[in-house]
Amino acid sequence: MKSAATITKECGRKYNKDTSVWEDLNVSWTRPKEGVIKLNVDGAADLKNGRVSAGVMVELWGLKEGLQLARKLSINTREVDSDSLSLVKAVNEDVGDNHAWKFLISKCRNLLKELGIQKINHTFREANMCADKLTEMGKREGEGMHELSGRPKELKELLRLDAEGDANQKEKIGPR
Repeated sequence: MKSAATITKECGRKYNKDTSVWEDLNVSWTRPKEGVIKLNVDGAADLKNGRVSAGVMVELWGLKEGLQLARKLSINTREVDSDSLSLVKAVNEDVGDNHAWKFLISKCRNLLKELGIQKINHTFREANMCADKLTEMGKREGEGMHELSGRPKELKELLRLDAEGDANQKEKIGPR
């Protein structure tokens, strides 16, 4: 059975013990401290075309690629967020020597240590909408890592909402 804390992390709601009522949380992207760059990680699946880039393994791969890019470009990355609770647990907790993705997890942990990042944080998908949108766009481009030369126009409204610290962005931009 899942604990209330687990359910809260999974569905963006919290249980108020005093009133015995589930309450919606105000979810929004959190701005990093001044001079710090935040890496937001996400994965997606395109089941219609048989391309799957979902699950912990692909999220781990995206994390590794993002951290390697930050290192290569000497970007002062100090915060990492993912909306995959499984990814966060796999990287932050001991998964044992027999874990299927032990090598990739170790690579990510070494990169995090090298960049001075203590842990990665879980965030809700609604607070990770730019990463989610980029992942959706990446599905159209095919497999592999894609570097952008500028800000895609599809992110304009999401970036504005993030800059304003607007909660519950999903309702404001409509369905995907």
